Amino acid sequence: MNQPAARRPDQPSPAPPASLERALARMTELGLPPLPEALPQPTIDSHTHLDAVRENSGLDPEDALALAAAVGVDRLVQVGCDEADSVWAAEFAAGHPQVVAAVALHPNEVARHPERVAAGLARIERLAQGGGPVRAIGETGLDYFRTTDPQAQARQRAAFAAHIELAAAYGLTLVVHDREAHLDVLDRLAQGPRLERIVMHCFSGDAELARLCAERGYWISFPGPLTYKANAGLRQALAEAPPELILVETDAPYLTPVPARGRPNSTYLVPHTVRFLAEQRGWDLDYACQRLTANTVAAFGGDWGRGADNGPRPGPTAPSPAWSGSDPAPGHTLDPTATIPASPGNDRTPDRPPSPAAPNPAWPGNDPASDRTPGSAAPDTAWPGSSPAPDRPLDPTTGRAPAVPADWERTDV
Repeated sequence: MNQPAARRPDQPSPAPPASLERALARMTELGLPPLPEALPQPTIDSHTHLDAVRENSGLDPEDALALAAAVGVDRLVQVGCDEADSVWAAEFAAGHPQVVAAVALHPNEVARHPERVAAGLARIERLAQGGGPVRAIGETGLDYFRTTDPQAQARQRAAFAAHIELAAAYGLTLVVHDREAHLDVLDRLAQGPRLERIVMHCFSGDAELARLCAERGYWISFPGPLTYKANAGLRQALAEAPPELILVETDAPYLTPVPARGRPNSTYLVPHTVRFLAEQRGWDLDYACQRLTANTVAAFGGDWGRGADNGPRPGPTAPSPAWSGSDPAPGHTLDPTATIPASPGNDRTPDRPPSPAAPNPAWPGNDPASDRTPGSAAPDTAWPGSSPAPDRPLDPTTGRAPAVPADWERTDV
């Protein structure tokens, strides 16, 4: 029997687990969605905001963890969006072995508060230097939907480049926010230092963008809107994505999956997305859970929780293997702690080697994103908009892309 890794002297003692009975009572009191059926194997929420869940729905982070564990979501990545969020993420993860942290200044934080950027980046670097449960720099990137001013966009690009440098310097995963900025995001990543692990958070592109990301070895993380009727483009992207590069996330408290759409999201609802994703790919549910778990462990630099060392990573790890283009036959089981080779059977896409030097063609793909209030419902309207290259005009009457379902994106970032 393996013994748990010894706790380092500077590592806080794990917090006592919340009572499931208390968490269920609180869930009911707050009028939150009910627990889904538990998954048959553990899996990981690759991107969530427990602090924002508490602010938006009232659900305490300890209760959120208890509810998630009850349905088989035994680990998660807590993501910061500004200096204070990032400090909280690192501190919370230090006391919870099932949690690792990502730290960064969100691109819209950079655009709105340029006076905070220098000090914020310095603090992010100190958190990155500290190791421990800080596994990633993110979420960082570009957001041309909320930020339309050219000077503010330039600040975003500069801050994105600085975050890329931090990820490279400390061997951390880079978690990328990309909203209506596909070409510039890919270009910035290509221009910066080589990173071994890049996660495209809350993927909002179509099959062509998924192909471009896969060619570069980027993990592609699918959120709740994968389940929305109108988002055929996301499902096409899922079909294009290599099995070993697929992740699943909540981005809670936002982007709640069907059938809980229109209500506050939380990590315990990720099984809805996992089941939908498995059905779309033709995967056995046990395999899907193991595949997603192994992918997330690889994307964030190694195992954590379950007695694994939650300490600092020893620098960059090996890149993800070249895609063989194969999905497993139903019933194929995997060791979720091991690197998973491609399995024969259910090949949907011809084998193709990765080509990191592929050019970035003009990007015509759909980017379903718009203003939303957490918990607000909206109809599944078809998305007519596209994310243009920087020199392409948007709608001349509005200066931006058309609106889409109101609960696609958060209002605060």
